[in-house]
Amino acid sequence: IDADDTVYGNNSNINLADFWIMQNNHEIDISATKLSSSYEWFIFPFELVPKDSKIIIYGAGKVGNDYKLQINKTGYCHIVDIVDTNYKNKKGCCSPDRLMKKDFDYIVCAVGTNDLFNEIKKIILTLDGELLKKVIYVERKNRVEM
Repeated sequence: IDADDTVYGNNSNINLADFWIMQNNHEIDISATKLSSSYEWFIFPFELVPKDSKIIIYGAGKVGNDYKLQINKTGYCHIVDIVDTNYKNKKGCCSPDRLMKKDFDYIVCAVGTNDLFNEIKKIILTLDGELLKKVIYVERKNRVEM
């Protein structure tokens, strides 16, 4: 995360340098996902999510898929569920209402704009304002051009 990034959450465990060391040591391999020379890669906020946490990824688009791939490759934490506001039109995800029915430690918001994050906060607030304490989000500068 660079100095311009705004971070929501407060746990430090692994930083981006460690992530790239893991990738360069072939502990994880993201090269297979390279679609073109300008492919944009969204890096999971390892530094904010404690290892072995139970998380729900909120967002089943590009950012959420990148996060899911990294978690599956590293085994860093456990994905309890993936929810999305537009769940009826997306495969492999559920309604945000599932947040009320699951046992998890954090909601990792995986969206590409701050406007979408603000919409998600409103939805979570209508479900249960206490859930906002579990939200982790990094404003969109946490990405790498491949």
